[in-house]
Amino acid sequence: MSTDAPLAIDLFAGAGGLTEGLLEVGFDVRLSVDADKWCMETQRANHASRGVEVMRADLGDSKTKQVIADRVRAYGSPISVIAGGPPCQGFSSRFQLYHRLFACDAASAA
Repeated sequence: MSTDAPLAIDLFAGAGGLTEGLLEVGFDVRLSVDADKWCMETQRANHASRGVEVMRADLGDSKTKQVIADRVRAYGSPISVIAGGPPCQGFSSRFQLYHRLFACDAASAA
């Protein structure tokens, strides 16, 4: 990636949709973090060769936060974008439908 490209990191990165979009529009994405093993394997396959460090880690862990902070400081340039796609299963329409169906089945079984 060009040294004059704006820097970005992607937190709660999942399989890397935001990472891919940022790369496509010219950002230098340095780091992508998520706790899911399979998502990070997908990220490695798609983005590691493009200079993205892929880290499987729990973002709720204070040690992880410190590792990320240390890496960002080491870049020597400010981060322009911190992208994040935190889990939203509890708000998704699929979850809501599942919850209604499950609640209905549980009520009829009683």
